[in-house]
Amino acid sequence: MVWSTKYRYKVLTGALRLRVRDICRQVCREN
Repeated sequence: MVWSTKYRYKVLTGALRLRVRDICRQVCREN
C-alpha cells in the first residue's frame, strides 16, 4: 500500500483505519 505513506498524516484514523484493516483481512483471506 504505497498511498498510505503518502497520505498517512491523520487520514488513517478512526473509521477509515478500520475499513483499511478489514480490506487487508479480506484480501489475505482470498489469497
